[in-house]
Amino acid sequence: MTIEQFSNFASTSLLSAVGTGNSSLSVASVSGFPALVAGGQFRICVQDTPVSVPELMLVIGISGNSFTVTRGYEGSTVSAHIAGALISLVITAGIISNIYANGRIVTATSDSFGANDRILEVNQSYGACAIAGPTNPVPWAIEYTLKDGAGNASENPITLTPSGMLIDGLPSLTLNQPWQGITFYFNGTDLRIKS
Repeated sequence: MTIEQFSNFASTSLLSAVGTGNSSLSVASVSGFPALVAGGQFRICVQDTPVSVPELMLVIGISGNSFTVTRGYEGSTVSAHIAGALISLVITAGIISNIYANGRIVTATSDSFGANDRILEVNQSYGACAIAGPTNPVPWAIEYTLKDGAGNASENPITLTPSGMLIDGLPSLTLNQPWQGITFYFNGTDLRIKS
């Protein structure tokens, strides 16, 4: 499970140049950057000069004044960087797309919450519907909604079975009332119903 971590105004610089094959960055200071928890990560932008092409990287480890990184993140180009290059913690399009709701209508008898799904409206009328997921949810940051969009859950129940976790202490939860819906979130261990 990954946990996206944040802090405000975190920046530093490279102590030594790095080539395109380096996955460790020696930095002037880690002060101001998040102290990574188990599964924690954050995103940085490395830019040699104000007019050079920046590279996005995912920080997956910190040891002393070194970041362990995944290079060329979110489609950016892996580049060599000079000593003194500016490093800043950033919020990226990838983070934003994970936070804002993406919904879709389900018409099959089985489906799952995909990586970008936040709202699933089940709108089918020919039998029970099994919904799996979500997979790798972000703790506390994202709410998910499952809704009977056809108004017939009493005849065609909708069962949510989380992937590798419980929902309010249960292995699954069934919507069986017309127009019923639930909103839930991940607390870092299990899913919890909000409403």
